[in-house]
Amino acid sequence: MWYPCLGGPSQPGYHWSMKTSRRPLMFAAALLLAACPFPGSAPAQAQVAAAAAPAAGLKVGDKAPAMKIGAWIKGDAVKEFKNDRVYVVEFWATWCGPCKRSIPHLTELQSKHKDKLTIIGVSVWENTAGSGMSQDAVEKKVRDFVAAQGAAMEYTVAVDDATSEMARSWLAAAGMNGIPAAFVIGKDGLVNWIGNPLGPDFDEALNKILDGSFDVKAEAKRRADEAARVERFNAAMAKVSTFQQEGKIKEAIESLEASMKDETDPQVKGALIRYKFNLLLMSDEPAAYALGRELLTGELKDSADELAQIGELISMTENLKTPDLALAVSMGERASEVTQGKNPTILIREVPFQVTRNDLCEQIGELVKSERIKDISGIRDESSARNGEPV
Repeated sequence: MWYPCLGGPSQPGYHWSMKTSRRPLMFAAALLLAACPFPGSAPAQAQVAAAAAPAAGLKVGDKAPAMKIGAWIKGDAVKEFKNDRVYVVEFWATWCGPCKRSIPHLTELQSKHKDKLTIIGVSVWENTAGSGMSQDAVEKKVRDFVAAQGAAMEYTVAVDDATSEMARSWLAAAGMNGIPAAFVIGKDGLVNWIGNPLGPDFDEALNKILDGSFDVKAEAKRRADEAARVERFNAAMAKVSTFQQEGKIKEAIESLEASMKDETDPQVKGALIRYKFNLLLMSDEPAAYALGRELLTGELKDSADELAQIGELISMTENLKTPDLALAVSMGERASEVTQGKNPTILIREVPFQVTRNDLCEQIGELVKSERIKDISGIRDESSARNGEPV
């Protein structure tokens, strides 16, 4: 399971609330997945962003881009994709927590499918926040990290070059703004799948690609449909953001309502409804809570993600005059009910008040003891997002 660690409102599909919520309001399937945002210095960001939207872009079904590597750190160099093997090109960084969590599983997959699969971990974005590291220093940093991992990182590893060519031609071209990010290349040399290697759909897709049963056309359509949803959401939010920046909250809400009226996709509509709640929460709390109670038993009663996030907005937004924590609890409980108590992130969001690090650790412990959560590996990013530090 991922939890998004996002870079801010400039990223497609993500918008900050009005400086009171601790986290951005999110829209996308990546909502429950962890990823590290592009953290580079302003010049480096501009350099990558300039190539972020090429004429055609990189999509599922396209020919895989060339492997223009700065240095090969471990394993044999892969200069071309052979037609008798499947490849996973996974982008990561030494500073990225979720990336580190993906390493053991990638090693396991490489060992399991060594006769027909090659996994290549390409380190990117190591020269972060204007650090001024030379390419030699970057390569040494990665080499030292890989050496320290030993057999735990038993697959091919490489480093992007000084011009961030791999980040541009793969990540930016595919619209991927976070890592870890994986591209599965089929025996046909085409990109068969793009996504996060920590997600459950990665293993499912990889297994089908390996046995030849994966439907690349269906996956391409799914991603195109998802991109269209994000585009519609962003178009609606562009109008709302303009009003919001001008302090015209009433007009922003009216704009949201107009977009909601025409929207038929439940994911997009749910995200728009949630943003309306956020605007009300910061301008008219009683109206926000009234809307929340309507949503709890009405339009969003079966939308676990939306209910959980609205409940969390109530509990985690600073400077509320009369936070309706009872409503937050009810939303968390309903979200847990919808997911049958099996989603760790939903369970953690049931906590209807701001918690300290120790409080959260204790609550996670109780959930594990009760067997409502059997694996806490996916919760560490959640706790960090709440408290700014790891559990």
